[in-house]
Amino acid sequence: FDLTGVTYLDSSGIGILMMCHAKLKKAGGALHIAGAQGMVEETLELTSLNKIVMLYPTAAEAADSF
Repeated sequence: FDLTGVTYLDSSGIGILMMCHAKLKKAGGALHIAGAQGMVEETLELTSLNKIVMLYPTAAEAADSF
């Protein structure tokens, strides 16, 4: 997911990201998140989602990591 431009992330958003992560993992894939900044990045860190899902500064870097 490219979260560039996203300025707010609440528990519903975290839940959606976790659901997508679980479904992709079950299918043999992986979820990468790009462009998280400010409050969004802080929320991902506070919820430890950054330890489960890889975070990248840009979508290009996230795509290159596959």
